[in-house]
Amino acid sequence: MLVGEAEHWWRGTHHMLTARGVVVDWECFRRMFLEKYFPESVRHAKEVEFMQLHQGEMTVSEYAMRFEHLARFYSQGIAEAWKCRKFAKGLKYELKRVMVPMAITEFLALVEKAKVVERLEGGNRVVPQPQQGGPVIRQPSGAAGGGRQGGGATLRCYGCVGHHFVRDCPHTESWCFKCHQMGHESTNCPTRSRPERIDAQRGDTQRGDRPTTAGRVLTLTGAEASTSSDLVKGKGRAAGKDVMILFDSGASHSFISYDWLSANRILIDCANRRLIFPQVEEELLISAGQAESLLRDGAECCFLLAALNVETERVIAEIDVVRDFAEVFPDEVPGLPPVREMEFSIDLVPGAGPVSVAPYRMAPAELVELKGQLEDLLEKQLVRPSVSSWGAPVLLVKKKDGGSRLCVDYRQLNKLTIKNKYPLPWIDDLMDQLRGASVFSKIDLRSSYHQIRVKEGDIPKTAFRTRYGHYEYGVMPFGVTNTPVVFMDYMNRIFRPFLDKFVVVFIDDILIYSRTREEHGEHLRVVLEILKAKQLYAKLSKCEFWLDEVKFLGHVISAEWIAVDPAKVESVL
Repeated sequence: MLVGEAEHWWRGTHHMLTARGVVVDWECFRRMFLEKYFPESVRHAKEVEFMQLHQGEMTVSEYAMRFEHLARFYSQGIAEAWKCRKFAKGLKYELKRVMVPMAITEFLALVEKAKVVERLEGGNRVVPQPQQGGPVIRQPSGAAGGGRQGGGATLRCYGCVGHHFVRDCPHTESWCFKCHQMGHESTNCPTRSRPERIDAQRGDTQRGDRPTTAGRVLTLTGAEASTSSDLVKGKGRAAGKDVMILFDSGASHSFISYDWLSANRILIDCANRRLIFPQVEEELLISAGQAESLLRDGAECCFLLAALNVETERVIAEIDVVRDFAEVFPDEVPGLPPVREMEFSIDLVPGAGPVSVAPYRMAPAELVELKGQLEDLLEKQLVRPSVSSWGAPVLLVKKKDGGSRLCVDYRQLNKLTIKNKYPLPWIDDLMDQLRGASVFSKIDLRSSYHQIRVKEGDIPKTAFRTRYGHYEYGVMPFGVTNTPVVFMDYMNRIFRPFLDKFVVVFIDDILIYSRTREEHGEHLRVVLEILKAKQLYAKLSKCEFWLDEVKFLGHVISAEWIAVDPAKVESVL
């Protein structure tokens, strides 16, 4: 049973889903509930915590409980063997060196054996005795339990490697983990006083179970380094002289995966212990930023060519028919649109209340751009200061021409808005109407959504917050749900007598098509007269007139064929 805030959320969500015709079953509830209270970001954080989990100061029991808890959030399927390897590698070093070689593939058996080893390890810790000057091994109490545990795996004593538990080992002397000799511990090992040297023939360092590198680095000579095969070294220049450089990765071992070797086509010369890198012969395409970085690093550059696509400015006086409607193609939208036969409304689900989100942080350059765009919107009366309890954050989005577009993040408002069921037309159905046409013109409306006013009672819901104040839209803003279908509805109303005769409309894109050039002049004039009468404006730089072939809605259309635009296909591939 949901109570409190969760109950309030589910009532609103349930009403919204049923209003949209969604069947609310258990799977639907589960999906919506997880999106609300257990989003993907939290699940990802749990996965990261699981992959980085180590025993640390926890006991084996605590580590196993935490491991099982986090494993539930791992999105990939977990095989039993992989689960065992992951658990064993996360154990403390003293336990891992015993458990990993066993290669146990049953998780419960692995945990139980790890608990046994943990108890044995705890019972054989060295307890300092200052008055005697030496360590004493504390023997655990209890009877000997034999050499096997449930599950059939044989435990070996890691003191003398016999087939018995450490607590039953007859050798009571201390055992060195470094030189594997009895009678002393690794901290007092006499080999620690002898510096480790590199065997130039084998390339192998004599070392104990735990890797140590300090001794090797301190005693390494130039001659030894030049003949060693297990060091990463290279050539460089210092003070104008050629020197050999040793690269210290900070790790005891370095590994190269087979995937990386195959992806880069690296060959392994086992006899000479070398990696052979192939000669790259194909040309590589780099970005301007990469070229700048390479030049700063001293790379040689023979030639740089910047290709520019220069577009000539269109002159409206040179276009037949269009020259008579210059007022339809202004450089900017004059201001607040006229009152039209329809307005944009925002209908909320029952029980929905105002939502306010803090403004996003912006860089200083973005703040300058934001302030300029706000002043422009205020001057055109498209926005006005607001005292609404609603408030959405804003952000700037880069445009193709390098400028920035002011966008309001209306996602929270959209979640509470009842969706408009007005259908958008199928593009394939629109294409069917163009058969037989040979002359085309395309008109792209300027700031189309801003040419319809918002219903006065719904204006406060469009409010947005910035560093420079609280504002609300008087015209239909970008980013609010239902805006495309509302504008589509309006365009269909004003062009209804001519739809599927010589006009195709898709939201703010208008295509005029005709069989002959004489017909096309008449059709183009009818469309422009409607736009002029309704005070709808177009952007001349994005319009095309009197074409034999036109690109429209991802298709290339001509008298002979209608095909998918190859440029769109190439961008997908």
